[in-house]
Amino acid sequence: MAIKDMEMFKDFSNIELAKLLGKLDKVKGQAGDMLFEQGDPGDSMYLIESGRVELFSQKQDGTRQSLASLQDGDTLGEMALLTNEPRSATAIIASESVLYYIDRETFDRLVIEQPQISSYFIRLLSQRLVSTNGRLQASKEAKAQWVLHEVELLPALLRDFLFTCACLPSVRDDLLKHLFGMTIEEADQAYAAIGRFVQQDVERDSVHMRPEIARVLLDILPQRYGERQQQLWVDQALNYYRTEGDWASMVEVYAARNEWELALDVAAIAAGEVVEKAEMAAEAALAESERQQQIISQALRRCPDELLVARYAVLWAYVRYCVEHAPEAGLAIVEAALDQRGAAYSAQQLTTVYEWGADLCRKLGRNQLALEYLQLASQPRCRARGRPSATATKASVWPSRCWPEARASASPQARGGLVIAAAGWA
Repeated sequence: MAIKDMEMFKDFSNIELAKLLGKLDKVKGQAGDMLFEQGDPGDSMYLIESGRVELFSQKQDGTRQSLASLQDGDTLGEMALLTNEPRSATAIIASESVLYYIDRETFDRLVIEQPQISSYFIRLLSQRLVSTNGRLQASKEAKAQWVLHEVELLPALLRDFLFTCACLPSVRDDLLKHLFGMTIEEADQAYAAIGRFVQQDVERDSVHMRPEIARVLLDILPQRYGERQQQLWVDQALNYYRTEGDWASMVEVYAARNEWELALDVAAIAAGEVVEKAEMAAEAALAESERQQQIISQALRRCPDELLVARYAVLWAYVRYCVEHAPEAGLAIVEAALDQRGAAYSAQQLTTVYEWGADLCRKLGRNQLALEYLQLASQPRCRARGRPSATATKASVWPSRCWPEARASASPQARGGLVIAAAGWA
């Protein structure tokens, strides 16, 4: 196909086409030649003058899945060029082909000099978005039909079993035994395909419903069981977890439902247990409490800052988790605490919050800011309720060899780091 007949250039005059041809490189390829591979930088695109090119997606097991077959007049590679993202597919020439090659510099110049190029890509992106949405909707509907068909084949007890799993973020095996008289292993023996609906978490001895299946089941749950059944199953799970002292699972349930005040109420109980068991030196019990606290802190990552910083006991436990696992998130919540609640904290609590900031900054290598936090922690009770200035992050890096001396110059409380948090819990 001549370049003047291609959709991309149909609005070009003969003079503009002549200028364009002087900027493009023409390349020839044989069957089997690879133009680009999935994951490559998206720094160019191709126009097919003649021939055929196949697009494939690369699966994790190394096999390829055919996506499209392109021929005369088609373009390829433009999406990565437009989005500056890596290639989303692999392009292999299927028959002897002649193509025009456009690199990024040439493309950018064309877009600036030729407004009709921009119009073409706007139309192209719109068409592809509509096409993609159509395919996704068709895939979603097909998946829903499959789920409904498979669920209808189950005995009533197993159907309830699956709908309960869909209502909860995760379900302990012993809860399933309590509610339905069978564990996930026993359910799998009764219905071999149960594994297609749920995934097991061996470490926590629990299961969770695959998200795409949970969405289908939750959509049809009100029609099948009525509006109140979902809440009934959730309440049964919460009551069981409360009896078992499984605060982590309770927080997960409330967090999944965005019931943050209730989630924080339970998280406060769990935080209190960590302090209590640490003081008792009950190592086995403390280890279990710490395990629960990790799960709780992960669930609270989505909690609105203004709610979390208002619960000092929960904030203490959350920051302890962040120091080891998510220091950036920890520093963000410390700054939110000082901005939103600094004036409401007691002197001892405020000292502890500053120490958290110092420890988190140290963890992140922001030593100058860590020093400012330590200085605030060591000041008298009348210090201002605030956080170090934002400019501190731009200051020169404080040498790490100075850290011990700086810690020694701080107050006894500051030298205790996060350990003091237990004393400031109440």
